[in-house]
Amino acid sequence: MQKALLYKIAIVLLLAMLINIPLGMMNSLVSERQNRQAEVSADIANSYAEPQFIAGPLLVFPYTEVYTTRQETKDSEGNHTGTRERTHRRSSTLLLIPHNLTATGSLATDIKKRSLFEVPIYTLDSTWQGTFEIPARLDISRHSENGRIIWGKPYISLPVKDPRGFTSTPVLEMDGKSLAFEQGSGLEIAPNGVKSIQEVAALQRPGSHPFRLSFKLRGTSQIKVVPLANSLKMEMTSNWKHPGFNGRFLPSAESQHIGADGFRADWEISSLATNAQARLNQAEANPSGCKEAECLDSFEVRLVNPNNIYHQSDRALKYGFLFIGITFLAFFLFEMLKRLAIHPAQYTLVGLAQAMFFLLLLSLSEHIAFTTAYVIAAAACVALVGYYLGHVMQGAWRGAGFAALLGACYAALYGLLVSEDNALLMGSLLLFILLAVAMIVTRKFDWYGIAAPNPGSKATV
Repeated sequence: MQKALLYKIAIVLLLAMLINIPLGMMNSLVSERQNRQAEVSADIANSYAEPQFIAGPLLVFPYTEVYTTRQETKDSEGNHTGTRERTHRRSSTLLLIPHNLTATGSLATDIKKRSLFEVPIYTLDSTWQGTFEIPARLDISRHSENGRIIWGKPYISLPVKDPRGFTSTPVLEMDGKSLAFEQGSGLEIAPNGVKSIQEVAALQRPGSHPFRLSFKLRGTSQIKVVPLANSLKMEMTSNWKHPGFNGRFLPSAESQHIGADGFRADWEISSLATNAQARLNQAEANPSGCKEAECLDSFEVRLVNPNNIYHQSDRALKYGFLFIGITFLAFFLFEMLKRLAIHPAQYTLVGLAQAMFFLLLLSLSEHIAFTTAYVIAAAACVALVGYYLGHVMQGAWRGAGFAALLGACYAALYGLLVSEDNALLMGSLLLFILLAVAMIVTRKFDWYGIAAPNPGSKATV
């Protein structure tokens, strides 16, 4: 093989690698915009309401255990001199979860905008109904078998992540009596929330105690619920068209419906399927090991933004080097076929024009729909490259053919972006087709003689 061909191949490969520099700079720009979006989301959450976390309602029995211990006293020589008694007071709480709990919630959503960035927000209008079963004897963990238990006033606790999200005071009815709330959940594990402040005499006696709790709670982006009940049934509806269901429990497949008018989902969870109650009591005894009830099993609904332009731009950039490599390969094959001496500077300009596509895509999609931005950016780059190559390749039809090939590649890339589930399959088929075309076109090439100069051709400067 002649050295000229080897040199040309080496130069083309080097240029393809160097084009990665502007692609890397654009990737950094996308990351910067993503970080800015995250900052705006956090800023809106700080001024509106954070992503919410609901654990409850819970029936809390505070108590104090009073017990004595005896300690022998000794003199300086170690001789026994007597016994000293010390009285200890240990305060704790007993948490009871509902025996059964039925919850309904309507999630009304909206979008808050700040500059170019959007953050989904919601208001949960929810009603929780159930019963607390108080046993004849409350089972508590005693420090001493002879300790005396002094019970405090029981109360209902509703821990939430950000109490600022309450648009009005929650309404609680228990045993036919309405209860008022005050700030603070009264729990160590999740101090934020509300708790009842009125004493309910009926809670002092064992038996079944029905309750009904209604509240409206605002938040941003997502909401988590801890299933604290022996039997929980929850139904949630919303006008948001793109929910994301995460966490330890997914909604039942039969009830889940996602359509143009929003979504509907039902959860049915038994206490046998979760250790939330046991973990709750452990964490309440040692709250340092579980910050804001994060250790408890929960299910989550996220308001997914399908038009996340930075995620789509980042995915498009991952194919940038492949696009430029395909273009350079087609350029090189055409040069060999037609015996045209295409200058490395012309390779570089075409590569930079393709790199500009990703910058145009990012900047335009911040102001208009992503699909429209993609069409405009692709059309601009295809037109520019086609016009330029019409002169480089010494023929308008050649430039138009190359532009058509490039347009097909952009169409294939858009298919990869909008069909994330099938991206691997579509990408594999695209690469296979391109390799097959290259092998078919070059099947009769004389690679040892193809680099020989054609006396009749004019080199393009």
